[in-house]
Amino acid sequence: MQLSPPYSLPAKAFIISFGKIINRLAALFAIIYLSYHLPKEDYGSYRQVWLLFNTLVPILSLGIPISVNYFFPLLKEKERKSFIFQTYFSLLILGLFFAVLFFLGSSIFSILFNNNQIKELMRYFCIIPFLALPTLFYQNLFVCLNNPVLATKISLVSSVFYFMSIIVPLELGYSIAVMIYSLTIFYLFQFLIISFLYYRIFKQEIFIFNKNLLVKQFQYAIPVGISSAIGIIVINIDSIFISAYFDTKSFAEYANGAMELPFIGIITGSIMAVLMPEFVKRYNEDKVEDVIRLWHSSINKVATFFLPLMCFLFIFSQELIIIFFSNAYKNGISSDIFRIYLLQLPCRITIFGIILLSINQTKFVLKSTALCLLLNILLNYILIKEYNLGIMGPAVATVISLYFVSILQLKQISIKFNMKLSKIFPWVYLIKLICISIITTVIIYLIDFEQ
Repeated sequence: MQLSPPYSLPAKAFIISFGKIINRLAALFAIIYLSYHLPKEDYGSYRQVWLLFNTLVPILSLGIPISVNYFFPLLKEKERKSFIFQTYFSLLILGLFFAVLFFLGSSIFSILFNNNQIKELMRYFCIIPFLALPTLFYQNLFVCLNNPVLATKISLVSSVFYFMSIIVPLELGYSIAVMIYSLTIFYLFQFLIISFLYYRIFKQEIFIFNKNLLVKQFQYAIPVGISSAIGIIVINIDSIFISAYFDTKSFAEYANGAMELPFIGIITGSIMAVLMPEFVKRYNEDKVEDVIRLWHSSINKVATFFLPLMCFLFIFSQELIIIFFSNAYKNGISSDIFRIYLLQLPCRITIFGIILLSINQTKFVLKSTALCLLLNILLNYILIKEYNLGIMGPAVATVISLYFVSILQLKQISIKFNMKLSKIFPWVYLIKLICISIITTVIIYLIDFEQ
């Protein structure tokens, strides 16, 4: 197995975050480019196809990628090749099923979204899920192998070619269909390169099919996968309701406002991905205080960046929407949707579910996210139909649901760690920080308003 120089936890988190941020920026710039160059109807249809893809990925990958973070640090050297190759081929089979579902289900989804255009686009797109699923865990693996630089190099190269595969066909005057073919070629090359890297890393090891390990992995992964699937549905259920109740132009407005800034989920996700193997090891060594210390340190660092940013962007959201998506969205509701979504950030400074997964509380994560989904669906319907909030209703429902599941999971962490709720989370620091952020932002706003 390939050896790598040791990296500290902050160094690994920074390296992985950097690669993921570049990757997300490429996706964001592609969306910005498309919003400037496509009519709202075409742009909305393309975003709906990606909505379906991003919603189905955690459902059909069954939590297998995240299981790498849990099992790999605990496995013996001789078991690791079997584990990784079994993971790879499991995702390959699931990817094939995903592709078939995308192709055969296109008619159903076009009816659900009241949009005939996505039927054709989904059929062009259907090979991409097959190519994408087996590559999902490469960052998890390289973090566990203490080689975050390799993961980041792949992310950087992928980002460039992903962006080029979108803009080049359109700049040459080709249709969206040709652009999707171009994307498919990109995903094919990514699939081949990452598959080769998996082989090269473990080529000296002997592969022996390990049925017991596969069963254990799926016993852990399936509840995680269902939880992740429910979680992503919770995140996307608002867009699904918008697609079902409103037209494609309204969805385009909503999708722009509901965008996540490229570094928000990445920073938290990267830090927690790096820390999860440490949480697993230290918790199994009965070093609970170390787990809490590491967790609090990550929360405070992320919050110091996120919470002031939330307050600042809340004031200047309309300007940001215009810069990103053109004047076509100046008088729409995108900026109001964006403000509502910014209120999520206090819950995004950590991932409560990762702590619970690190202590093998998969069933509770599943139950809590299921409750969150039910609440979100109920609130979506009530706020649209009963309170007539229009396309703002689903955004409000999503934020309320996120706070609900965060509090529920935080309470469970306090129970399992046998600590008071007041001690399990750095409340004092966060309250001080948000108060300072609000005061500072108000002063900036008043100065700007006077000018």
